[in-house]
Amino acid sequence: MDSTLSSFSTESKENIGSTNTFIVNDTTTTSATASSKLIQDIIDICSSNLSDSALTRDASSFCLSSLLTRPDMEAEYLGRFIYWACDVMSNWISRGDEVKVELSNDSFRVVGVLLCLSQIFKKGHRQRLLPFAGVVLGPCIQLGNLPLQTLTRKLVTKLYQRIGVTFLPTVVPKWRYERGQRSLLHNLQSSIAAALPRPPTSSLGKCSMSQNVKQGDHDPN
Repeated sequence: MDSTLSSFSTESKENIGSTNTFIVNDTTTTSATASSKLIQDIIDICSSNLSDSALTRDASSFCLSSLLTRPDMEAEYLGRFIYWACDVMSNWISRGDEVKVELSNDSFRVVGVLLCLSQIFKKGHRQRLLPFAGVVLGPCIQLGNLPLQTLTRKLVTKLYQRIGVTFLPTVVPKWRYERGQRSLLHNLQSSIAAALPRPPTSSLGKCSMSQNVKQGDHDPN
């Protein structure tokens, strides 16, 4: 079992969290009810594995954050998961100072929930996460006042930062729209034309042109 978990690579995580559209939008092979049941089964399995102390917890949090931040998933499933995560944190807060020394499935579940929430607030769209930012911030503040273990305090701090960034308004710098031509073909043509040497003008041609101009000035016609 340990060798199997140790061989779990980043590529495997990306495959688990891939955003294939057949999960939700497949109307040819499965019905809408079967699709929603599949999604709920994935969420239930990953949520239960958040209480694991091995790499399964990291893979489950990665899968949940990638799945719940999809545009076609946020409306129905994201809010449900966030409220469940807040309930998990509230139950852990109610234990008081015991959380500093306790090592159980509940303590590992809190770590997995914090890890998943921090990844959701990193990957998700700001406008969709903004209604839930205040909901998550309340339990985080209460959780930060407890004598937590090092890993839990680190994840709470990370979640603080990402919730704070979510509250900040988006600022678009002006220089992004003043870069000039964005056509690769136009840029290549301009650079090639500038790099080509210009043909030299002979001095004999310049002299003949100047003489013609002088003769034209004195021509009475």
